[in-house]
Amino acid sequence: MTAQPKRRGGRPPFKPTAKQRESVQIAIACGMTHRQIASCVGIDVNTLEKHFRVEIDNGFDAIYEKIAGNLVRKALDGNLTAQTFWLKTKAGWRETNRVENTGADGGPLQVNVSGQVTVYIPHNGRDAPPEDAKPDAKTG
Repeated sequence: MTAQPKRRGGRPPFKPTAKQRESVQIAIACGMTHRQIASCVGIDVNTLEKHFRVEIDNGFDAIYEKIAGNLVRKALDGNLTAQTFWLKTKAGWRETNRVENTGADGGPLQVNVSGQVTVYIPHNGRDAPPEDAKPDAKTG
């Protein structure tokens, strides 16, 4: 019978789970600090940095790829919102606003050009006294 090596006391070595790895990736992509992430996982910052190095270094890119991949799959499956979003953000599409002026009953504008232009400026209230001002004794 062979003797088993005697295990020393103390805490067993940490072994990260797949769920913890995904949580760290998401937290990194969200911009959380290492201290915050370690607290959420329930480990020390040093343990986080030792066992989750790949997730810390590549977490943002991995999440970006998953989200972008889902968007493209939805667009290719015919989702009009996903198609429009992708075209606006990646293919240079822009929304344009056009104003079309028409005359009566949709006809052309009738412009009377007499050489004189009248501009009407709305009253902005700058010349009026403040509403809470009391009337002067001399003026009434």
